[in-house]
Amino acid sequence: MEISEKRTAPQRNGKIELMRFVFSVIIAGYHLGCSLNFDRELFQKGYLAVEFFFMVSGFLLAKSLVRYHSGSSGQLISDSLRFMGKKYLSLYRYYAVVIVMTCIAWIPVLHLSLKKWLIKVLESLPTFLLVQMAGFRYVDWMVPVWYVSAMLIVMFILAPVLIRWGRTYSLYFAPVIALLLWGFIWQKSGHFNVSTEWKDHVLNLGLMRAFADISIGCTFFYIVQSGILKRFRSFALSAAGIFCYLIILLYTIMDIQKSAEPAIVFLTAAAVLVTFGNENTFRFLNNRFICFLGKASLPVFLCHSIARYYVEAYCPAEWGYYPLLGIFFGITFALSGICILIGDGLHWLIHRKKQPQKI
Repeated sequence: MEISEKRTAPQRNGKIELMRFVFSVIIAGYHLGCSLNFDRELFQKGYLAVEFFFMVSGFLLAKSLVRYHSGSSGQLISDSLRFMGKKYLSLYRYYAVVIVMTCIAWIPVLHLSLKKWLIKVLESLPTFLLVQMAGFRYVDWMVPVWYVSAMLIVMFILAPVLIRWGRTYSLYFAPVIALLLWGFIWQKSGHFNVSTEWKDHVLNLGLMRAFADISIGCTFFYIVQSGILKRFRSFALSAAGIFCYLIILLYTIMDIQKSAEPAIVFLTAAAVLVTFGNENTFRFLNNRFICFLGKASLPVFLCHSIARYYVEAYCPAEWGYYPLLGIFFGITFALSGICILIGDGLHWLIHRKKQPQKI
């Protein structure tokens, strides 16, 4: 029996889509601040927004694999590989466009000769293939893509586990694993701003961070599915979610000691759980514009590195932080729009050719 897929469009959670866009902007602003090194920048703790994306990915992974399990062929390995193959290829809808944009941008910004450009492209293949988190060299222009690579590696590990033992792993093992990994990262680094770091040449803290967050996201799916959150009033859940997001957003823009980071991680977990478990509120956000913003979050995340280096190369620091921030986001959104247009256009052409011709 082959895996069947529904043709109906998936229902979107407008609150999640909106926060995807907001957090992608925060991450972009944080990375610009790292490059410009002004005395005072916005989004100083913007790296914590990654927790939101990992947890949402874990929730959606568990949700997708429940559907996959119901129509699976019964072959655990083949089902897992088929699922991950589709997931991997779906990311290239926009990522392939960003790769081309990046390679083109290297020529005028870095003033590379053809030979040096070719060497840089070859050195960048692990990043282009999204396997750099296995320990390969990554492109300095596309450091944020470590998140996508880590996500794919963790999903590859968890997919067969969730297909066969989804509820057991998510409700019994995942919370303990997440707590232990968060504690280990905190003890080793004293903060959660870990991505490509290797400790003792064996442990990759970025992968551990991804594994913890994605695992707890899987837990949230089964908690929501159990219906336990329906015992609480929607108003109370909405208030709790708004409170958590406000604290998280304030923390990212304020100069607060890193000792509060574990609390922000727990608040992010609470916010994600409440947002998925309280879908009956703020339904006005379930519209096309908000869904487009959620869709644009990945292109914004992918394109902002190119915009960051254009700003560094051509905009003098004397212009000031906030003018440079405006220029940076202008370039980022423009590149993201181009990425969406080309990516969607190529996707439409490919699928159009696959459709049988009517006689």
